[in-house]
Amino acid sequence: MRRVTRRSVLRSAAGLGAVVVAGCNGGQPGQEDRQDGDDGGGDSGASTPTDEDSGADPAFHDKITAPDPQPEDHFGSAVAVTGETVLVGANRDDVERGTNARSVHVLRRREGTWAHQTALTADDGARGDLFGSALAVSDTVALIGASQHDHSGESDAGAVYVFERGDESWTQQSKLVADDASRLDRFGTSLALSGREGLVGAPFHAGNRGVDSGEAYLVDGANGAWRVAEALAPLAIDRADTFGTSVALSGDTALVGAPTDEHPNGSKAGAVYHFDRRDGTWEHRSRIAPVDGKPGGRFGAAMDLSGDTLLVGAPHDVDEGLNDLGVAYVFVRSGNGWVQEARLSRSDANDDDGDDTDDRFGAAVTLAGDDVAVVGAPTDEDPNGRAGGSASVFERAGGSWRQVTKLSARHGRAEANYGQAVAAGPDLAAVGVPREDLAEGRSAGATHLYTI
Repeated sequence: MRRVTRRSVLRSAAGLGAVVVAGCNGGQPGQEDRQDGDDGGGDSGASTPTDEDSGADPAFHDKITAPDPQPEDHFGSAVAVTGETVLVGANRDDVERGTNARSVHVLRRREGTWAHQTALTADDGARGDLFGSALAVSDTVALIGASQHDHSGESDAGAVYVFERGDESWTQQSKLVADDASRLDRFGTSLALSGREGLVGAPFHAGNRGVDSGEAYLVDGANGAWRVAEALAPLAIDRADTFGTSVALSGDTALVGAPTDEHPNGSKAGAVYHFDRRDGTWEHRSRIAPVDGKPGGRFGAAMDLSGDTLLVGAPHDVDEGLNDLGVAYVFVRSGNGWVQEARLSRSDANDDDGDDTDDRFGAAVTLAGDDVAVVGAPTDEDPNGRAGGSASVFERAGGSWRQVTKLSARHGRAEANYGQAVAAGPDLAAVGVPREDLAEGRSAGATHLYTI
């Protein structure tokens, strides 16, 4: 993977098609994103093409919207990236099966141009299902969560829909539900995909461990037909731990976040549980928690895994008396366990430019390879007002991490929640802004694309 530097980070994804609205202010052409440097400051002028060797920080920005944006669609509430394909969830898109049934939009880049390929909906979607509330995608498979889908007489039990890509189209192949589904489980709240295996979180499942203890389920499509293979939950999980809020999967390694677990750092401090598969059997190996974790931090609310590098968000962490400022942690695998390598926070946190309380930095996280991390802070008020949101990009060099840039909508508005969702591939990052206002209406939503 090409290493990111301050001169090369986050150039514009090239030439978007008709579904793209250029800029950040209701689709006005020529309005670029704000990109702040290491000092937290930002360029006050529009970005223009600059040679790499000039030492500037070009951030040529494009954003994509739904082909027919409507008020309150919340396009960008979830995002996923694979190769030349981006999937975007529309949080409240009114599709034909009922208000808030949701849809997922597929965009594909060909010869440098992005175009809307299709919109995915569930065959049995219904009002309030929240189809698209979580996404995971590979080159040929997409898992789509519908965490409030009702089935088997149980409300909000949740389901996951499997779509597979043919030459030019995506087709629903399976609908997955848990055998032990119960009311308010929210199966499909979190998703991860590795080849033709997946991991699904149901953080409010009760089981025999108590209300909201949570569960995670391995799903398998190795033989063509997808199925729920088995459930994961360590004995240490108990009432109100919300195990399954986040998940990550890579080969024989599975990780499950329990952000309200009280062990070992206190009430709602959070933890991540590590499982390995050996000789075909999944076994719990370790519990991961930061050495400086704090009560209420909710470590494990979001995470991503790339190789032997793990990135975990703690969006409610308290720092110097600021509630819910948020941090993110980097861990690296060491033998059968994980070692904390870095604690990431914004370079402009605790400055004098605004109130950093309730920024929720770490609410969304993603890794681009092993050495680049993108961390969303969807309620950051700097620079666009309360809950305008931002995302920060970090680079690893020699075992140390530093912030290379902070992204936010240059002409953004309060309450847009820029950074509520982030995703990355080897050369592309996507930032969801689900409550961005467009000419077509308030909170229609958008997703901003960058090459890295």
